[in-house]
Amino acid sequence: MAHTIQIHYCLIVRYIYIYRRIEPQKYFSTDSRRKWRDIFKELPKDTLSIFIFNTDTLNKYSWEEVRRDYKILKRYDLSIQDLELLDYKVYYPPTPAMSQMKMYPKYGR
Repeated sequence: MAHTIQIHYCLIVRYIYIYRRIEPQKYFSTDSRRKWRDIFKELPKDTLSIFIFNTDTLNKYSWEEVRRDYKILKRYDLSIQDLELLDYKVYYPPTPAMSQMKMYPKYGR
């Protein structure tokens, strides 16, 4: 039997954590006047890391435990080219179009 879960994601930009809760079968859209290429110029590397968490994990464990024990569902390490290929939409679970993109655990696991 499949279970629906609420997903949280964490977007790290300039060492600032941005959290959003996404309900099952829903999506979150963010809009900005800034272009993604300009945002990428401010990153320490040419990679944007997005972390996906299960809500139950965040409710059960302290943030220290989540970080220390790496209690994530998925981490995407995306380049600007990856985002352009995805039309600036990031999916969970990952789609076949994301299969060659950097992620942990790897695609299909």
